[in-house]
Amino acid sequence: MGLLGVLVTELESGKIQNANAELARIVGRDVGAMLEETTAIFRDPDLNRSSVLAELRNEGHLAPFETRFRHRDGHMVPVRVGASLLPEDTAIATATCSADSCSDGKVTVAAT
Repeated sequence: MGLLGVLVTELESGKIQNANAELARIVGRDVGAMLEETTAIFRDPDLNRSSVLAELRNEGHLAPFETRFRHRDGHMVPVRVGASLLPEDTAIATATCSADSCSDGKVTVAAT
């Protein structure tokens, strides 16, 4: 597995608390600028966010599922997303993503 993109976000607001360079590359953004935004800047508009958040709250993690991220230039990037609540603060979620070994241009994301 290659480089991992990492995202740490506030669960309710989607405010990005931390992201690494690989995730920024996947969505075509600068890490510093991402820290002033929410996940809405790249989240799939078709994603049922309330359903995803409910599962994350109930289970403490999300099994990987397919969705898309919106790249800064507007094109949608297919991804596989998984997430976990941080044990010390269940209002915070974290996810990791990998852009290597992707078939058909897909980006894979593994739960942490």
